[in-house]
Amino acid sequence: MDLICKCGKEAEVQTFNLSRIKYCMYCGYYEIHDIECDHEYKQILFKLSNGNKQLREYCPKCHQRSPQPLKQNKFKKYPIKNEDSYKSFMDILNEKDKMMMQPLIDQLQNIRQYNFKAGYYEYIKSDQWYELREQILKRDNYICQVCGGKAEEVHHLTYKNFKNEYQFELVSLCKRCHKEVYHS
Repeated sequence: MDLICKCGKEAEVQTFNLSRIKYCMYCGYYEIHDIECDHEYKQILFKLSNGNKQLREYCPKCHQRSPQPLKQNKFKKYPIKNEDSYKSFMDILNEKDKMMMQPLIDQLQNIRQYNFKAGYYEYIKSDQWYELREQILKRDNYICQVCGGKAEEVHHLTYKNFKNEYQFELVSLCKRCHKEVYHS
């Protein structure tokens, strides 16, 4: 796993039960990965809710099992695991991972939002934005695209291409509609 973030800073890694999160406290970027395991598979007989049994490869380290059942050897005895208990256990582990990761993810999202806002206000004051804003107001004849009143502001419908916006991603609005329709 590469420990350099997209922003060029060193990323950190935190490991949970089934997941590993790589994150950057500088820019807020993160990736969640399943834990890589050098499986030590054992053959386990899973008892299904309908009473049937399926033989599967099962790794006690990471709790993963083979997706397809194996053929059973009728002369061999296998340890038995209840399918419903296994599924409940995996659900609990996944939920526990999510709960343990959530505070970190919230913190990273706050960092990204802070960085975005700082860049946003700088951009909105730039000549590049001013020129694009004027183009959009002229395109829309200075008419609010919601109420038909006088447009004084330009709103981003998406920030996907922020700082390299396509004109269709921007709309002219009056101050009231900008606030009430898009920022209420």
